[in-house]
Amino acid sequence: METYQDAEPGYKKVDDLHMQNWVFNYNPYTQQWAAIPRSEYRSYWSDFNMKGVYKSRNINTLIEVLLKTKGNPEEMTKLIKKA
Repeated sequence: METYQDAEPGYKKVDDLHMQNWVFNYNPYTQQWAAIPRSEYRSYWSDFNMKGVYKSRNINTLIEVLLKTKGNPEEMTKLIKKA
C-alpha cells in the first residue's frame, strides 16, 4: 500500500489495513489533527467534538495510537487514559 510521504515531515509509512477505516483532518484554527472513524466522517462535520474522534497536535501521535491498538476504539481510550 502506498502512502503520501509529503503529508508532514517525519511521516511514517503505514501498511496496516485497519488504518483504512480512519480519516485524518487538520484544523488550522485549533492546530490539531483529528482521527475520525470512516463510518462517522459525515457526522463529524456537524459535531467536531463528537465521541470517537481522537485529536492531537501531531498526526504521528494519532497514527502510533491507531497502530498500537489496531484501530480499536475501546483500546485507544484505555491507552490514552493511561498516558
